[in-house]
Amino acid sequence: MPMPDVLASFAHPDSEALFAGGVLARHTAAGARHTAVGTRPPATGTRPPASGPRW
Repeated sequence: MPMPDVLASFAHPDSEALFAGGVLARHTAAGARHTAVGTRPPATGTRPPASGPRW
């Protein structure tokens, strides 16, 4: 039985690597094609740095 194609949609650009990278890699190794879609652009570093420890 052939593997189905996989479409993965994520809100942030790195979410597929952080949360589903292993699953996508496993399906790809088994022969599935996959497409990952991010709906927001990557952060550009415009947020000011934290002013102290965050406890």
